[in-house]
Amino acid sequence: MGNINTGVWTPGQAYSMMAVRMTASLLTAIGSIFIIFSLFYFKKMGKLASRLIFWMALSSLVTACMNLINPLNYITVICWIQGMVMQFSQMSTFLWTCTIATNLFVVVVLKFDKKEVLALEKWYHIMVWTSAFVFWLVPLLTLNYGSAGLWCWITDRAWGAWWRFLCFYFPLYIFIVWIIFAYFAISFKIWYTFRGTAAAKKSKDFKIIRRLALYPIAFVIIWIFPIINRAQNWIDPQNPIFILYLLHAIFAPLQGFVNAVIYGLDKALMRQYINCCKGCCGMEVSEVKDEDDSDSMESRTVDESKA
Repeated sequence: MGNINTGVWTPGQAYSMMAVRMTASLLTAIGSIFIIFSLFYFKKMGKLASRLIFWMALSSLVTACMNLINPLNYITVICWIQGMVMQFSQMSTFLWTCTIATNLFVVVVLKFDKKEVLALEKWYHIMVWTSAFVFWLVPLLTLNYGSAGLWCWITDRAWGAWWRFLCFYFPLYIFIVWIIFAYFAISFKIWYTFRGTAAAKKSKDFKIIRRLALYPIAFVIIWIFPIINRAQNWIDPQNPIFILYLLHAIFAPLQGFVNAVIYGLDKALMRQYINCCKGCCGMEVSEVKDEDDSDSMESRTVDESKA
């Protein structure tokens, strides 16, 4: 057993960062469970897009559970395991987010048909799990998992600082750039297809654009503060800024929760839950039309956006 290493922070500052981090992680855990429950309860796992969302939500859930482990009094082995699981699950979350963007890109921009898209599923799994394994393995080879100060992750000993950059933040930068590029390309493709037509705003593709914009915006906003914080650490490691660390602790664990909010905004899903409540109360249940009964904008794209 041992007390947490507060480093340069006062106990009050350290406890504040841990409190907001664990609160955000709890929200992500609840949000991820909501997504997973909805997918299975409403039998949506038959769609490729839903399966991609499931793996993203499951990875976020594992990360959130690791964040909820109390770091105040930890056994070294538990901290070591916690750090390893967090690295693997967080990278998996990033990779599945990129996979969703990639799946949309090959359908809308590259015009893959449904059969070709479904054939990619096994390659998605191979690429995601292999990449996550490599990013997880490298710090392990130099024994750089353990206490990272206020939580357990990749330590800053020896090669640790390099591994944090090369196995986490550098891939994160690449993922953000790719997601932004993919969604802009998708949006431009749909806009170009419907440019100048009165039917554009009524089309499902136009609705997809509006929904698509939420994912990259949310992803960038969530990770902008952690990126700024780490950049400041590298530039001036002897003078950390508390407010940047606090914002890092708030936003970094929130991705799963924000994904759940975006997922829950689907009108068909809302109607399905309303119908469930009406059914429990013995009220008349309204029909949810198939054309709107999509678990997300991604599934609409896979099924319908063939130009």
